[in-house]
Amino acid sequence: MRLGVVGMLPEDVRNCTPAQLEAITALGFTGFGSHLDGALAFEITAEDCAAFTALYAAAGLDLAQFSLTYSECLFSADQSVRERIAKKIARGIALAGQLGAQALLIRPGSLNPAGPWTPARENHYPESLDRLIDTLRVIAVQAQAADVLLVIETLAMLMHTWRRRRPEEKHTVLT
Repeated sequence: MRLGVVGMLPEDVRNCTPAQLEAITALGFTGFGSHLDGALAFEITAEDCAAFTALYAAAGLDLAQFSLTYSECLFSADQSVRERIAKKIARGIALAGQLGAQALLIRPGSLNPAGPWTPARENHYPESLDRLIDTLRVIAVQAQAADVLLVIETLAMLMHTWRRRRPEEKHTVLT
């Protein structure tokens, strides 16, 4: 097993320094996770990706996980919100590929107005799950075409609800 760490780098690959990466290797880690504020996703260029990749490769590290941070919910009742976040994630997929990330971490979000990490009863409604699946289908096609592995965080409760509702489909793959 190889060890990695998250949270030791700035949330913008353009601001990463060799010293920050050296601090990761000094702790004995061989990989790391990098977050990017989703609002910056369209500002990052291929040159930025190449520079960051060269930095972490020179440090002898692997980019185990790349993640976009965002406040939108993948199963919002508002179609325009779902379309906006799908575009942002599509850009994240492209960046993950350019950065050589082993995976792109996304998260479903929440319908709670207090924020994307705040629970809401509505998150578990059947129609929420249906909207999530619709959004994930679009994203999955893009990730597969780019050969980028998607990792979905905090989906366990939604999937548990889905399995109770549709036990015959508990192993369905989104395609």
